[in-house]
Formats: sequence, C-alpha cells, structure tokens
Amino acid sequence: MVATISAGTSARYYLAQVEYYLGGREPEGRWLLTEPALGVIAGTPVARTAFENLHAGRHADGRALLQGGHMKTTDGGARTGGYDITFSAPKSVSVLAALGDDALRDAIEAAQEQAVAEAMRFLDCEAAFCRRGKAGAIREPVRLTVALFRHGEARPAEHVDGTTFADPATHHHAVVVNASLRSDGSFGALDGKAFFTMKMAAGARYHLELASRLQTLGLAIEATGGNGLFEVAGVDPGLCAYFSARRHEIADELAAAGIAHSADAPALAAAKARATRGVKREDEFEAHGGDRRAAWRARAAARGFDPAALTAGALQAGRERAPARKLDRVEALIRARVDAVPRALTETQSLVEHRHLVAGVAAALVETGVKAARADAELARLVAEGAVVALRRDRRWPHPIYSTPEVIALERDLRRMARALAGVSLAGIPDPSRVADLVRQDGLNPEQAEAARLATGPAALCIAEGSPGSGKSTLLRPVSSAWTESGWRVIGAATAWKVAHALRDDLCIEARAVDSWLEGAAHGRPFLTDRTCLIVDEAGLLSSRQLHRILAEVERARAAGLRVAVRLVGDRKQLQPIGGPGLRIVADAVGTTRVDTIVRQREAWTREVVTHLGQGRTAEALALLDAQGAVTECTSSQAVAAAMVAAWSAARAANPEAPAPLLIARTNVQVRALNAGIREVLRREGSLAPTDAATLTAVTSSGRPYLLGLAVGDPVRFLARLDALGVVNGTEAVLTGIEGRGDGLSRDADLRLTARIGGREVSFRPRDLADEHRRIRLASAHATTIYGSQGLTTESALVWGDAGLDRHDAFVAMSRARGVTRLFVDRAGLDARVREERALSDRARPVEADERRATLARLMARSGEKASTLDLAEEIPGQAGRAPPSPEPATVPPPQGGRGARPRHRGRGLGRDG
Repeated sequence: MVATISAGTSARYYLAQVEYYLGGREPEGRWLLTEPALGVIAGTPVARTAFENLHAGRHADGRALLQGGHMKTTDGGARTGGYDITFSAPKSVSVLAALGDDALRDAIEAAQEQAVAEAMRFLDCEAAFCRRGKAGAIREPVRLTVALFRHGEARPAEHVDGTTFADPATHHHAVVVNASLRSDGSFGALDGKAFFTMKMAAGARYHLELASRLQTLGLAIEATGGNGLFEVAGVDPGLCAYFSARRHEIADELAAAGIAHSADAPALAAAKARATRGVKREDEFEAHGGDRRAAWRARAAARGFDPAALTAGALQAGRERAPARKLDRVEALIRARVDAVPRALTETQSLVEHRHLVAGVAAALVETGVKAARADAELARLVAEGAVVALRRDRRWPHPIYSTPEVIALERDLRRMARALAGVSLAGIPDPSRVADLVRQDGLNPEQAEAARLATGPAALCIAEGSPGSGKSTLLRPVSSAWTESGWRVIGAATAWKVAHALRDDLCIEARAVDSWLEGAAHGRPFLTDRTCLIVDEAGLLSSRQLHRILAEVERARAAGLRVAVRLVGDRKQLQPIGGPGLRIVADAVGTTRVDTIVRQREAWTREVVTHLGQGRTAEALALLDAQGAVTECTSSQAVAAAMVAAWSAARAANPEAPAPLLIARTNVQVRALNAGIREVLRREGSLAPTDAATLTAVTSSGRPYLLGLAVGDPVRFLARLDALGVVNGTEAVLTGIEGRGDGLSRDADLRLTARIGGREVSFRPRDLADEHRRIRLASAHATTIYGSQGLTTESALVWGDAGLDRHDAFVAMSRARGVTRLFVDRAGLDARVREERALSDRARPVEADERRATLARLMARSGEKASTLDLAEEIPGQAGRAPPSPEPATVPPPQGGRGARPRHRGRGLGRDG
C-alpha cells in the first residue's frame, strides 16, 4: 500500500534524516527516475552530497538552480524540499521475505521494487506538474527525479509476548526531489497536491503489479480489502498478526480516536504513524550477531512456526490454485470484473474522476495474474466500448471526468420528467380558502404558509426545502389535511423506515420506505392510484436513481389516466445521498420554495449558530458557541467520550424529569464508546444488570463486525426490518428479558430476547436479525450517529467533534436540539491534523489554540455536495460510442494517445527494471 506521502520544507530536515535514508543496515539507495539537467543519472547509487544539494534547491554539484540558490513556491510560501512516498508490502509478503530462504527473499524484494517502480512511473506520467503563472494557475507537465530506498523492518514495538523488537516490514521510500526543468529552461517546484490526489490510484497499481509478480513466483494471492489490498495465501494470519506490533500500536491510537480502520481517516492515520514512531536501534538483533532474519526466524519458532514449513505451505497453496488460472478463464474473469467497475463507482456518485477509475480497474485485476500495464488497456477498452464517457477534463490536471451512459441518460431523463410534471396542472385540488383556514389553525409563519399554499396548488410536482428546525414537518399537516378533505389519498415515503413511520404518525397516513414502495411496484403492486398525493420526506437523501424511479412511476400512472401529485420535502444542505444528487437535479429543473426561518431552537443565539453552520460560516458559529461556554476541548478521544458521558449523567441528575440529552457522534466506533460509558453509569445506578447476560457478534450499518454485550435494561436499536415483530431499521426498544446463553462464538444458539417497544412487548431470537454472515443487526441505543440523527428533534444534545466533521455533518448534528447543543472537541485528533498539514520540519512545534480552532472551523466548513452529470455538459451524448462533448479549456494541454501520454523526455532512465 502507499502508506504515507509526506512533504518536507527544507534541506535541514533531510540533512537530519540522511542517516535514516543512507545509513544503517539497509542497502544503498539508487536513483529511479531522473531529470538529467539536475545532474543525476537513473540507476546509479544515491550520493550523499547530491541528495543533500537537491533537497536544498541546488544542482547535484552544488550550483544554484535559481539566482540566490533557492526556489520559492508559486505563491511565495516556504519551499518544500521533497516528497517521501512510502510503499509498504502486505504483512504476509514481509513475513515470507523475512523467513524464506535467500532465493525467495531476493525474488520477493525484486518484485517489491519492480512494483514500486511501476507506481512511480505512473505518478511520473499522471502527477508530475510544475505550476507557473499568476497564482500558479498553469500546470506544466514535467519529469520527476526520484531516489529509491529499500527498508526491511518497522520501528521497534512491544509484542504480545512482552518482547520489543522491529518487525519485518518490506517497504520502499521513494523520495521525490521538489525541482524539475520547465519548458523554458527554468527550474520550478512541483505541484505536490497532485501526488496526494493520485495516492490511491498509485497504490492500486502498486498492489496489482506486486500481486502479479508474486504469482509469477508461484504464490497465490487473496484479495482482502479495497484498492487492491491482498495477502499471500498459505501464510498463517496469526503469525502475521504477531509480526504486526507496530501496526497494532497505530491501530490502537486510531481506535482511541474513534476510527476503526486507517482507510476511514488516512491523513490522521499517517499522522499517528509518525507520532508513535520510535527510534531504530542498532543493537536490536545483537543476540543473533546482528542478523535480523535469524532473529525473526527464532521469534517465529518460539511461536511454534517452522520457517521452512511456512514457505512450503505458501508455495503449495500457489500450486493448488494454479489450475484455476487457465487463460480462457482468466480472460473471462478480467472482462467480468472490469465491466463491473463503472457501475460500482456510480452507485455512490454520478461522476467518476480519472484517478478513481484507474484505481477501480487496477484493484479489480488483482488475483488475475496480469500486470499493471493491462489496467491501461482495460481502461482504454471501457472508453472505446462506451462503458464510460468522458464529460470534460479536470480543471486542475488534464485528467478526464467520466460517467456511464446509464447515469447520463438517467439524469437527463430525471430532469425531463421533473420539468414535464411541474408543468402539469391538476384538477380537483384543495380549495385555497380551506388551505388558508388550515394554515391559520396550525399557526404557520409566512414562509411555511407560502410553502403550504404551493404544496396544495395545481402543479403535479413541487418542492419545499428548508433549514433543519424550520418546521418543514409542521407545514405538512395542513397540506395533508387539505388533500385528504378534497378526496385525495395521501401517502408518505422516506429513504429510512424510521422517518417514514414518523411521517405516518405525524400525518396519520400510510407511509413506507421509498425502496419498499418501489419494490412493490416492480412486482406488480403499484402504489399510485387515482387522486394520490405522495409526500416524500427527507428528499435530500434520495439518489438520482431513486428519484428517477419515483417519477417514472408517476409518469406510468399518468399515462394510465391517473391523477397524481408529488410533494418533495428536504434540504440539499444536509446529509448527502448515497448516489447522484436527485433532489438537486429536480430542484434546479423546476425551482423550489424555501423555508429558512428557524423555529426549533428557542433562543436567538442557538438559531444563529444553525444559520451560520448552514452557510458555511463555521468560525462565527464556533465563536457563538464559545461565548456561551458550549465548546469543551478534551485532551484525547477517550476524554471526549468520558466528558460527554459525564455531561449526560449530570444533566439527568439535575433534572430527572427531563429527557436525557441526545448523544451524537460521527462514527460507529465513537457511538460504541459512548454506549459503553453510559452503560457503566447505569450499572453504578443499578438500573442496568451488573454483568452482561449475552455477548453477540453484531454488525454495524456499514458492515463491520464487533462484539455487542447485552443486559436486561439495555435500550437497543434494530438495524433491520422484521415484520414478525412490526419493527423496522431504526426501531428502538428496551430489553426486558434474556433467556438462554449467547456469545460471539456460539451464535446465540439458545438465546431468546424479550423487549418493550412503546406499550407492547415482543420476543425474538437474535438469529432472526442475522445477516448472511450470521452477524446480528442490533445495536445499543444510548447514542446515535449523525446519519441516524437526521430528522430527529430533542431537548438538548451533546456532539462529538473531530477532524472528520464537514459542513453537512455539523449542520445536522448541531441543529437537533430545541435547547442547548454542546460540542466536545478531540484536541489530540485536531492537533494531529494540524501537524499533518505542516511541513515535516515544523511538526514538532506545539499546536497553538488559535491554530486548532482555525483548523476545526475550516474542516467543518468543507462542503461535500454531490455533483451530477448535468453540471459538466449540457449536450451529453445520448448513447454509447458517440463522441463526448469537447472538453472545457484545461490549464495544460490534454494528453494524447493514451494514459497520461505526453511527449517523452530524451535520455529517460527507468533504473533496473526499465
């Protein structure tokens, strides 16, 4: 994997690090890629003086590259000396290299180096640019100068048996010199942002090349995760875990920050890795004469593993799987996997950046045995066959932005249907005077009244949008009553069953999850009858596909002569849909009425906080919260959890009759930490059994397993619909009985739970809620995620603030309460983010309070609003195979002739594998 990309800003940093790169027991570095004008040659050893000079902004022989002997960034800031891009082999690969014989070790290390070289060649083609012109607006393709250093061990860490030593960890540091020759003969600094942007794509190509070369050695590959992650079959996972003490150290740090996997927060993971980094010691393996491989073999033997048998087992696994790799089968597998990539990418977004398509294709090819070059051919095939269509080129770098013909046609058709329906005038609508009476009876404000008037008007389709707490649900009561009194059938829908049931209860109508209505229609049970008004709540969460299917049902009903009205209620500023932005496409096509006067919050300053957050003015929102003492900074994520639980407990003690504050966090790991803390409080009070009666293997809504402890008195949340109990995803209950035994291994063979839901009691077996992996879809319900909180209203709220919050998260989480919302900030996590964004040479400096607050405000102001294919081009090809529209002007000439192609440089060196 590409573990980290780090930027340093001065020669001083690299001078201090020279022993790390050039010293010790690791082999000497060599120049992998070079710009000859800088005075170094690809394939030759890295000399200390040249390395230091280039990072100081000088020619390898010490001559100044620019007058004055230094280069500045385009914006005049401090110069970055270089970029360290680290490629780390999977742990099973490192273990085999450490424990195998010399021939296997050499072959694995060669495969690793060749894979790194392939990834760096990719970055050289796709991410090598100098910026020039005013504010660096022009990006010019250049060539990279890269020094490659091979290392075989991690930093020392304590292991489960109490020993401390450096684990085997085959990895390379590719150090990119931050200087290159521009077309006018001058030297300039690189656009480092391109490296960070292309990180995942480079990692996927590295994984593919390494996997292919290991398969050539007779090893079998097993994909283990996203972006092409894999392990070697036949290498015991327990041994790999033992030799992963350093990784566990970092994972523990991340878990403490409420992050389950480094992929969830790569920047923080990298920062934690550096923060926990120890110092390599030369006497680590003195007991074995300095031979680290001998020491590792001894450690493995002490754990009951014979190194020779381990190697033989891995090679045997490779032989057993070799027959499955017949050419015709492999080619069929390649086509099937690659053909599935565009659809998978557009499940979560309408537009696909080039880097994501590159990464998706490369990851799909892992296990097939082909090299990274095949990924180029497969991507070109997708384009040639029309499976993906380039809409225009990225404004930053000359890379295409794609979508699929299906999504392009779907979103164009969604816009067409919306415009057509908005122009339809319905007969038999509610009497305006009666609507006015109902509006007065419900006490609607002018904005709400105007929205209600439009929602009861003749247009077949209309939209009401508004800020959280602006009373969108309130305005639906007179709307629903007016349509019902006029003889219309009113039904409701929402993306989540829980929201649909709230709509049902508020309006006394039939309401279901959107997908439930659509599934019935797909099986011959249409949900739209004559004179039906469909109200869709939280419509901002509808994907383009979902909203297209809804309007397609409306069109079918109208074609059959039925009268149907659709009323969409939601907010594009809140949480974003999983998929294309359905509501935004429709709203842009037909217009919308807004309800922005906030009525949920009682006090003016709390309403002002919500308004600021919705408009991205997070600094102002944080200042208001600070002035009211509503921001608490905690030293760590553990301290955040403890402080939130203590505040929850204090609020209950101060006013036992009032509802307890709602605890809101961004991740499931954070929610579990809060749940655990509250359970301890309840145990001390005696309102929860002192010990768990059962421990189940549960699964989060995102599909990750964990152990769930249950005791009588626990509030729980169902994460799946179970018709036999009358529960849906999001239904909450309190456990009143636990009979039998259940643990994470026996899969609750004899376990039965009873629970109280409102005024009724239900009984069920946990296995009734199991997924296909027999994991239970049940969770503790003391706290909720931000996603689960959208649509809720509470008296007070406590919110976990971390570096992952964006504008949409903050807007939703901080607007749930009528009263005060308090924000609890993970100071350690924010400090890690601040340091991550500093230059390497400046990361040891303490983080100041104003830096931390400015970073929090900037992160909370980030917008992740989804884009659609309609945003990029008005004239999109209507079928596969037709030429895409002309790209908009790019800051660099578009590449010609294939992946990242541009005029090749003379005298280009590619090192040993060139």
